[in-house]
Amino acid sequence: MSATWYEALPVYVRRAVIGQIGGVKPGPAATDPHTSCAAGIVIRGDGERVFLKASSRIRNPHSAASQGYEVIAANLVAPLGISPRLIRSLSVDEWSVLLVHEAPGRPADYSPGSADLPLLVQALRAVGTVQLAPGSGLPTVVDRFGPHLAPAHRSLLQGSSLLHYDVSPGNTRVSNDGTLALLDWGRASIGPAWVEAAGMYRWLVYAGHTHTSAMRWVLEVCPAWNSVSRSARSAYLAAARSEIPDPPEHCEGWLPLLVGSA
Repeated sequence: MSATWYEALPVYVRRAVIGQIGGVKPGPAATDPHTSCAAGIVIRGDGERVFLKASSRIRNPHSAASQGYEVIAANLVAPLGISPRLIRSLSVDEWSVLLVHEAPGRPADYSPGSADLPLLVQALRAVGTVQLAPGSGLPTVVDRFGPHLAPAHRSLLQGSSLLHYDVSPGNTRVSNDGTLALLDWGRASIGPAWVEAAGMYRWLVYAGHTHTSAMRWVLEVCPAWNSVSRSARSAYLAAARSEIPDPPEHCEGWLPLLVGSA
């Protein structure tokens, strides 16, 4: 078990962590290849495992900003019980630090027939019940897409629902008691609720679903999917395929979203 990731943090950051949760010993580093900050498990004296994430606002401002979105989202979804509880958010000199209770379990299985899919639907429906007014501190879907979204299409992607906006299997945990938690709210956004279902479709196709099978679950998350205009879906797909650095063959798998539920 390597402690390098933790020991590489400045001494004053580690002291601040100890000041909040007591003495710790480092556990494993996060294994997500997309993680651009220092992240991993620290273990408290009583054995409790805490997930620590730290980003320099100078060297990694994007990651630090994402941690700010995680804090906002954590407070919004805390009453829903669908995400690990935030222990503390710290600002230590140039560093943004998050301390979160570890979510035990395994990543959800998105493959056809998986018993985890109803759990995912339940969690995403709960997220969609959170409605936000402007000024919440989270970016909108339009903000996220930026130059990838044609100016004429911006009005098509306006909405007020909270979105996780990155529901990959790696951002889920299914515990032994059969509950599913959503992790890593760094891309939390505000937009139309159907955008979350569209993002989920991508991961279902990657997991081996046919269009018909994937659409079954899209409709579970967003029963009003078929009332979403073709122009809105087209605008979303064009922007998403431009923004997300997926291979062309993966992007082509999204095209059936332009049709209805079958």
